[in-house]
Amino acid sequence: GRPHDYLWLTTTQPGLIYNEMRQAYNHNVRKLWIVNVHDPKVAGYDLELFLDMAWNIDCVNGSTIGSHYNNWLCRQFGNEAGNAVFNGMKEFYRLCGQRRPEFMGWSQVELDKKLYQRGLSPVIDTEFSLTEFGNELDRYLYRYNTVCNAVAEAEKLIRPELKDAYFAAIKYPVFAAAAQARKTLEAQRARSFAKGSTNKDMFTGNPSLYAACAKSQQAYQEIRSLTNYYNKTMSDGKWDGIMHMRPRDLPVYAAPSLPTLLTDTEIDEWLAKGKKTNSVRPLSHNDIIAVNACRYTSASPGTETIDMLGHSMKAVSLQKEGSLTYEFSTETEGDATLYTALIPTQPNDGGDLRYAVSIDGGDETVISLKEPFRSERWKKNVLRGQSLRTTPIHISKGRHTLTIRALDQHIVVDQWMIDFKPGRKFYLIPTE
Repeated sequence: GRPHDYLWLTTTQPGLIYNEMRQAYNHNVRKLWIVNVHDPKVAGYDLELFLDMAWNIDCVNGSTIGSHYNNWLCRQFGNEAGNAVFNGMKEFYRLCGQRRPEFMGWSQVELDKKLYQRGLSPVIDTEFSLTEFGNELDRYLYRYNTVCNAVAEAEKLIRPELKDAYFAAIKYPVFAAAAQARKTLEAQRARSFAKGSTNKDMFTGNPSLYAACAKSQQAYQEIRSLTNYYNKTMSDGKWDGIMHMRPRDLPVYAAPSLPTLLTDTEIDEWLAKGKKTNSVRPLSHNDIIAVNACRYTSASPGTETIDMLGHSMKAVSLQKEGSLTYEFSTETEGDATLYTALIPTQPNDGGDLRYAVSIDGGDETVISLKEPFRSERWKKNVLRGQSLRTTPIHISKGRHTLTIRALDQHIVVDQWMIDFKPGRKFYLIPTE
């Protein structure tokens, strides 16, 4: 369904499941809950959390979701392995919360068939920047690589009879999602190096282009190999046909669009040459102030920090008329943009979804998150996992306060940023 379905992996953040189910229960929806699961094997934990809450709504709260997940990992794979892989899997849920693997093509479904074949828009460049914040594209790939390393190390602790279960529930979704990100983002990098020349030596002297093509092609082959193992080798082929790497044959799952294709031998050669490239540069905060919502100075009663929710993995839920206050200082003076990032929600009472922001106790700017169903902004919010709003401000040097106040229910704050660089093109608020 619109804006893009996600029938491949199950990457819904546990904090989102908790928040939505808790809201439903608090609004007296207590007789019937329905969950749509396309593959119980990769959805194991999300499904268990849903059912645990249906059985006992108080089995978990906003601060214990991580512990609930850790306990599940230990119960499934043993204490040693479960504890070893827990931090890596939390990071996996953060990365997928920032962009689901199925959404990496920046494409959509169910569009006008007069304009798009089958109503599907093509894969385009992502919003991940190769230059801003020390190259956020490389940082995203680096973090995925760190998660894969953690999963591989924990796999050494898995008992033989649990190897297949570990592959199905942990290794396949993590390694496949990482490969999907690498396939997409390295293809984007390769296209950025192609200048549109038609000379026969157009790529001569541009090893970075070849290295990016090799990484993208190898990632696509890895997804194929992982899926084949899932269907044909795991449990001696017991689950053959369960996993499909191209649900509904959507464009995002296709082979990457590259300036040139390499042979298998060339891929191996350029992968070996490219091992020392794409190092992650330090994150610069010289012209920004970026903060996760959970790092508030003060909060009103009833505020709840929700673990494993949002880009920050600790989004903050406010009661109506509740507020968060932040103290910050800056050595920069001038016009700036205030970005506020909230969890995309819908009003559950037929009303609005408003919040207000103010600097140093000044006039409030009121912002509404309410969107018409299937509007373009609603689609973008869903695909991003955040509703990002901008407010022009003027800041002087020195110490200041920022206050975010909920004017309606169901306001969940994730991050905020003050940026002194106008028109910056980026995707993630760099709070790490």
